[in-house]
Amino acid sequence: MRMNYSSRAILGLLVSGILLLTSCATAPKKPASLARSDFSYTKKYLSWFIPREMSRADVPGLSIALIGDQGMLWSQGFGYADVERRIPATDQTIYGIGSVTKLFTAIGIMQAVEQGRIVLDAPLSAYVPEFSMRSRFASAAPITPRNLLTHHAGLPGDFLKGMWTLRPIPFAQILPRLKDEYVSYPPNQVYSYSNLGYSLLGRILEKTSGQDYVSYMNRSVLAPLGMTHSSFAIDPDRQRQFAVGYRQGRPGAEKYFLRDVPAGALFSSATDMGRFIHALLADGRIGTNILLRPDTLREMWREQNGDVPLDMDMRVGLGWMLGQADLDYAGAVVHHNGGTLGSVSELILLPEHKLGVIVLANSAAGSAALTRIAVQTLKLALEAKTGITEPAPPKPVERARVRVSHDALSRLAGNYASNFGAVFPVENKGTFLQTVFQGKTFALLPRAHARFEAQYRLFGWLPFEIPALRQVSFSAQHIAGRDVIAAHFKGKRYLAGVPIASHDLPQAWLQRIGRYAIANRGEDGTLVENLQLAYEHGVLMLKYTLPEAPGFTPSIALVPVDDHEAISPGLGRFRGETFRVITVQGEQRLLYSGYELRRVSKIEE
Repeated sequence: MRMNYSSRAILGLLVSGILLLTSCATAPKKPASLARSDFSYTKKYLSWFIPREMSRADVPGLSIALIGDQGMLWSQGFGYADVERRIPATDQTIYGIGSVTKLFTAIGIMQAVEQGRIVLDAPLSAYVPEFSMRSRFASAAPITPRNLLTHHAGLPGDFLKGMWTLRPIPFAQILPRLKDEYVSYPPNQVYSYSNLGYSLLGRILEKTSGQDYVSYMNRSVLAPLGMTHSSFAIDPDRQRQFAVGYRQGRPGAEKYFLRDVPAGALFSSATDMGRFIHALLADGRIGTNILLRPDTLREMWREQNGDVPLDMDMRVGLGWMLGQADLDYAGAVVHHNGGTLGSVSELILLPEHKLGVIVLANSAAGSAALTRIAVQTLKLALEAKTGITEPAPPKPVERARVRVSHDALSRLAGNYASNFGAVFPVENKGTFLQTVFQGKTFALLPRAHARFEAQYRLFGWLPFEIPALRQVSFSAQHIAGRDVIAAHFKGKRYLAGVPIASHDLPQAWLQRIGRYAIANRGEDGTLVENLQLAYEHGVLMLKYTLPEAPGFTPSIALVPVDDHEAISPGLGRFRGETFRVITVQGEQRLLYSGYELRRVSKIEE
């Protein structure tokens, strides 16, 4: 439900570099030497660091647990689970863990694989024959459970209508509605995060076990782990232990429930999640209960997408994301994060060193803060346990300007559909390129190896050096028959976007320009606001805002296929998806992911 790590990390650098937050508080002094497995300084530092990060991100309440293969090393709550009632957050406060739920679904699937009930490379149709979607890829291979686990099935990210609502219907009832939707890509073309895919995995579990998903997970995963305070619904008997979810500082987000239970509907606490992590670090066993065999866990943490060129250096296992740039010095890193309408979560493991952390918070906008807290926790814990310290950052190297011909710059100028959630216009300024991101101007300066480095331009013209921006550079590349933009970050490449050709807008689409509202929202929670279909820089695009990020205006480019269908160009989540035109009571509407978008006004010139 959230941006993948590489995109979030790079976007976070850009945003944090612009804001340049500082603090006058002094960190606790580090001892000259640390005794092995003495975590006292780790706890002391984090007790200073966590409230600071919470304040920056306006996070009301947070719970954290640090775990080793022998069990809990430290757990604590900070702030308030309920601000209005002044109920403190503790290590037993219960939060929605969002997409971290996918790890539990993946474990359920791998249990069935161990038992011979599921074959990872069998067609999905063998388990869920009622599933079908339209496709523009006639020769595509069938979707498999492995594709679903690794987000390489080519499915849309979501079916949004009814996804977050007051009274969700069972996911199985959505399957007939998917028959008129299109897949986004053929399987194994590119990593594209999909909640829809994990809901289908849950359906596979139901069909192969003869139980509903929740019953299966309670019996086969939660109960063996002793996760007695975890559930897939808010338990009225434990109401006081549940954190109030906050969105834009306002409570009430928890009243909406997720239809796609296997993708993100688990509620849990730091202590319960500690039991889960303990079992993973102890080779799949907790006490006498075996969750998975050690070889199965190793397979889940093994790279699955090394043969997908468009994934570049982004790596994924079975259910798990692999690698974390700020922790790569620590060896293997496996992780997942999550978010709901009123909570966020971050789970990271260092399997080689038997360390893991879970951080939970009751704010929809606290994602970046949780990542910083989780990473800092493991850096300190790793040093305390093993003596391994983070290498000193390399000294900044002055990158010499490289002269690029005007014609070469002209070939790079144009529009780009980025994986940072926006359409970027790039202009040729004679000796460099220039773009605007969220109202802020950046020069793209030519550097060696055909790369470009972003430089912030204060007031749109004054060069202003931001060191964080120098960690990222961009290059145009041709991979697997596609022109793409790669982001280079800490020695690795990540897919950043694709160029979009400007096009004359057909009259039928030109007449649809305007402001839109969701006509069939019903009892659903508000996912997006201020919808606007616009034609800018020669590109048709849908612009909108997010309630949890009011200063951010994402946009999705649309390329008309004909007068009644358009596709969002690009690669990755929310790209390759189809918008259709339907007629309701004589009125044209845009249909996307089950939502009917009705034009409410024209855009004033």
